[in-house]
Amino acid sequence: MTSKKAGKKLETTKLYLFASTLLNVLFGIGILYLTSEITYQAMHKKVIMQPAFPIDKPMELGWNNGEIEKRNLQRVGELVSLWTLNYTPQTIRKRFYKILNYIEPNSYNEIKEVLDTEIYKIQENKIVQSFHPSSSFITKKEIIIKGVAIRSIGGKLLDSEQIKLTIFYSYSPELGFLIKSMKREKDKK
Repeated sequence: MTSKKAGKKLETTKLYLFASTLLNVLFGIGILYLTSEITYQAMHKKVIMQPAFPIDKPMELGWNNGEIEKRNLQRVGELVSLWTLNYTPQTIRKRFYKILNYIEPNSYNEIKEVLDTEIYKIQENKIVQSFHPSSSFITKKEIIIKGVAIRSIGGKLLDSEQIKLTIFYSYSPELGFLIKSMKREKDKK
């Protein structure tokens, strides 16, 4: 082999090595980008909740770095209070049962039993209640909604009281937003 041929072959080999190295670098950059995009999407997953009337658009619950955004938790609290504290004898079952989609499996039967008992009492006594939220507080495990509940029977005012609704929840990227339990009590301010 002549030195000219060997030099040309060496140049061709260098060109192939350069092209191969360049392609490997580009593939590596592509893989890093896709990995970071997948990680970002996993940390910012959204859970869709379908609110009751009057809101007819699904609500997205996004989170950053594995933590749900507080403003979204406040909206969830308002939505759950709408479902559980605003009712008539005709709407109570539909409203209470909307919440069952978000109950933690371990608590489902217990909460459903409590809701069924409450539904029976409200329908038998023909109680109408409206709830007017005034404030909310969010912690890592609870959503607390405070406001005034006004109850009436047959159009006559039964009572009006300050109520505190505490929603104990869990939230994870795998399972989404789940209600562990709820507690309704008079607010002692």
